[in-house]
Amino acid sequence: MASKGVNTAKQYDTVDGNCWPMVMASGGERKTIASPSDYTWSRDLEDSFIFVNEKDEKYDCPICLFIQREPTQTQCGHRFCRDCIVKWLRSSEKKCPICVEPLDENQLFTDNFAKREILDLVIRCIYYKEGCDQNINLRHFQSHLCVCDYAYVQCPNSCANILLRRDLQEHKNDKCPKRIILCKKCGETIIAEEQEDHFDKGCPKVEIFCSFCKAKVLREQLERHKRLECSNVVIQCEFRFLGCQAEMTRMKMSQHQSQAMVYHISLIGRGLYELYRKFSFIHASSSQGQPRQLWNPSSLGYQPGELSGIPHSDVTRSLDERMDKGNTISSLPSTLQSVHQLQTLFENMQLQMSSVVSFPSTSQQQDEVPDQSDVTVLQGQGNEQQGQEQQDVQSVYKRTLSDAQHPSTRTQEGSELSFMSKPSTHKDNEGVDGLSFCDPQYISFKAQNDYQDESLARHDQQIMFLRDRNEYLERANKDMKIKIKQLENTVNEFEGRFGNGEFIWRIKNYAKLRDEAIIGDNTAIHSPPFFSSCYGYKLCIRVNLNGVDSAKGTHLSIFIHFMQGENDDCLDWPFSGRIILSVLDQNPICEMRRNVSETLASKPNLAAFQRPTSQRNHKGFGYMEFLPLSVVSAPMSTYVKNDTLLIKAKVISS
Repeated sequence: MASKGVNTAKQYDTVDGNCWPMVMASGGERKTIASPSDYTWSRDLEDSFIFVNEKDEKYDCPICLFIQREPTQTQCGHRFCRDCIVKWLRSSEKKCPICVEPLDENQLFTDNFAKREILDLVIRCIYYKEGCDQNINLRHFQSHLCVCDYAYVQCPNSCANILLRRDLQEHKNDKCPKRIILCKKCGETIIAEEQEDHFDKGCPKVEIFCSFCKAKVLREQLERHKRLECSNVVIQCEFRFLGCQAEMTRMKMSQHQSQAMVYHISLIGRGLYELYRKFSFIHASSSQGQPRQLWNPSSLGYQPGELSGIPHSDVTRSLDERMDKGNTISSLPSTLQSVHQLQTLFENMQLQMSSVVSFPSTSQQQDEVPDQSDVTVLQGQGNEQQGQEQQDVQSVYKRTLSDAQHPSTRTQEGSELSFMSKPSTHKDNEGVDGLSFCDPQYISFKAQNDYQDESLARHDQQIMFLRDRNEYLERANKDMKIKIKQLENTVNEFEGRFGNGEFIWRIKNYAKLRDEAIIGDNTAIHSPPFFSSCYGYKLCIRVNLNGVDSAKGTHLSIFIHFMQGENDDCLDWPFSGRIILSVLDQNPICEMRRNVSETLASKPNLAAFQRPTSQRNHKGFGYMEFLPLSVVSAPMSTYVKNDTLLIKAKVISS
């Protein structure tokens, strides 16, 4: 007769509903109880059964020594649990374990009378120590456990607390750290234990300190405070679009505007001069008789033609004379109000002129060799920053001016501007539309053109360099990927080699792999290789997440495959020993973990244990019905956690 506690792959528990009833088994260990149906309680609970009337031993299974589940009678008159006798017949000679008479599965019959008698046995509630005084028969045992106020249940919020069912509601409403609450400040729904973190990082109604001025402001108003109010934030001068590069805190900006008033006025005058010059050039270039009215300069307080044609130095000198007379200071408020209007005007003028002629941008025109008086004013105000581009343009300008002062035949014959759609018909000593080759405006445009040609040449060289650099990096990246792949394989094999025969396989993305197995895209997956010892047998695990053959769609199937290793010549074949396969329970409470394990004993006559003739032996050995999928995918199951399933293998060589 077999000893008590024979393990089978079908000894499992499932739970339906929101709360899992639990019991305190012998030794203080908490065990999970299954859902209400006949014969689905855990075998471990039967040691806790207290029968109101003495139980007859004829109801015990001779194989597992527990109460018979699905009593099945043999042709010779003996009675067993159905699962016990079927497994007995499949794993040994087909004989009755009591009388050793020949026996086949077809000679087994369900004993409904015995089943009815067993289910009518009356026991005390297993929670009688907690205060339950109910006496129930086995038929209603599971139904009672799912409503018993003294049953241990796990909090449905997954907070890891285990408590009596009668205390569950109070716990969920007031004490559970995972319960949903409303933020007292912003009204957002949050988890109770994350309230402090919400206050520290996310709540928009919490007051925090500004990192610049240390003032207390609401989190949702912090950006507005920095943008409009904070006195210690560094801002740019509002005359930046005209050329002032000053940056300082908002507190000092008013002082800067007061001290740099003359400099700002000169920038405004320079901007107006550039604007009038553009307008004057387009007016002269119009070929249809009537000039195009692009804007009305009187809106800024000036009359058309007042500054047109006047050199830049004369404009600056005129502004200085007006300041001496007090005219500029008296009109300063209206001028400052026109700054933003002037910026918009520049943008509109750029768009309107694009249909007639292409000019350098405002910033580029400002870099065109300024008049010496203008440079003096800029240096007087402390603006000494000049870019490399401006120096290049000045050098090109000087070369162009020299060519213009000493024109050669090539320069006069080949110089031609394409500002208009039709070619110029003027004489060689003139530019386009009356512009002389010695005219500063023509020289400036030619300097810009020569500089841009040089810039294009430099950019071509940089593009060629970057293209070669990119090809080199792509080759290096390809080689690096190959080396990384080799290192990954080495690291994976290292982990499996030095596990002393134990290997834990983490199957990540379980839900995705299970869906692929269901639709047939990837029915079987294999683990990385591992070894029975440092120089031992090389193996891998194969798992069918949706089952295989008769277990397809109902059970998890797990098998072991031997692989070719570098030490196969030194090993004994066929393999002799045991292999323990386990699906690990990932419950954070150690006492509640219920790992499902099965032991494989080697059979030398099977091809699965012979020396592999290919990289991986095509024959495997294991269990088609290792674990029901309903257990793995149950709502409160902890076999899959963070979308990861853990399978453990332990190889014991004899």
